[in-house]
Amino acid sequence: MNSLKLALRNLRYYLPHNLTVIAGVMLATAVIGGALITGDSVKASLFKLLSNRLGKVEYAIIQNENYFRSA
Repeated sequence: MNSLKLALRNLRYYLPHNLTVIAGVMLATAVIGGALITGDSVKASLFKLLSNRLGKVEYAIIQNENYFRSA
């Protein structure tokens, strides 16, 4: 039995397992791709909403969280 014949028999024997793995990889790729596209869309929508609310603001003054002295 030569190597080519052994490889073909091996592929035929494990075909159901290989097809299952290929289907799983395709599904995982679709899920990750969809999540990336959705995340990018949400990020762009939030940035547009923020830009509309702020208008032409370029700088902001940030104050400490303590509005009153402890005394």
